[in-house]
Amino acid sequence: MSVNPSIGLLAVRQVAALVGAAGSPAPVARTDQTEYTEDRLPAYNVFRAKDHFAYKGARSAANAEFDVIIRAMVKATSESDEAADPLIVWAWQQVMTDCTLGRIVSEAKVTDVEYVYLSKGEYDVLAADITVSITVDVGRSDPTQNLTYGG
Repeated sequence: MSVNPSIGLLAVRQVAALVGAAGSPAPVARTDQTEYTEDRLPAYNVFRAKDHFAYKGARSAANAEFDVIIRAMVKATSESDEAADPLIVWAWQQVMTDCTLGRIVSEAKVTDVEYVYLSKGEYDVLAADITVSITVDVGRSDPTQNLTYGG
């Protein structure tokens, strides 16, 4: 049995595709749980963080909000912010050039950047977690049904 992908999954795929477009300063993975070793940096990892649904007054629709994280990772050095900044700027620009993610969602926008240092023993990693907030109306009983664009 084949099940259609949810609108949330389609949005994550599109965010990863935008960040990985030609000219990207680093390779992009999606929901990658493997170890990011020094030789794999810099890198992006795109994953879904949280889904919210509001049903107020909706008979057939649910307002869905998805938080997608674009994690930009660089080897931590004395000026690792210098190495991370081009990755952050690129990801931000790519998402904001297509705020509907190809007419998949109502709106996608960068809402937050949080910096985290990860100790790896021989080297450290600076991870900049870029939060992309996504909104779309989906079917109340079917998250594959896009009610924003009638798909």
